[in-house]
Amino acid sequence: MTRTMTPAADAAAAPRAPQTAVAARRVSQIVDAAARIVDERGAERLTTTAIAQATGLAIGSVYRYFPDRVAILVELGRRSRERLHG
Repeated sequence: MTRTMTPAADAAAAPRAPQTAVAARRVSQIVDAAARIVDERGAERLTTTAIAQATGLAIGSVYRYFPDRVAILVELGRRSRERLHG
């Protein structure tokens, strides 16, 4: 069964847009850590706890910008596509 995402689901998975330079750095830090973890362990072993530990951020800081690990993976994919085609 193929899973399709509706625009509402896409919006729900999107990270909160950073409003400050500090927030933009945090989002980048979270996505960078996720990329390292996925590279080392695989996407199935990516957790928000592992990201928090890798970044030195509190778990609440991760959740401030991303609702869950799937949203982080979506952003990682978006960023990868942007770098590839940009």
